[in-house]
Amino acid sequence: MTTTPPEMHLELVPIPVSDVERAKAWYVEKAGFKLEVDVTPTPTMRVIQLTPPGSACSNTPGSATPTATSGACRSSRPEVSDEKGQRRGRSTLA
Repeated sequence: MTTTPPEMHLELVPIPVSDVERAKAWYVEKAGFKLEVDVTPTPTMRVIQLTPPGSACSNTPGSATPTATSGACRSSRPEVSDEKGQRRGRSTLA
């Protein structure tokens, strides 16, 4: 039996940075990204979400992961429309 993997989309890429304001300025002013979110949930955490023109994928340069190396992207979050189907597919595609 062949299982077709569910469709997935990359929608969010977290990128740790040492200077959130500088990253925000570069992405918005130089690269033309749209600022979607700019929040400071705690005094030591700031997260911004930026989307390039015409893209469904955003990035989140932020200080939310202070132990991460600036510029190092170690994770991504693929989104699926059918989570149960994706979980079933994962168990049969291993």
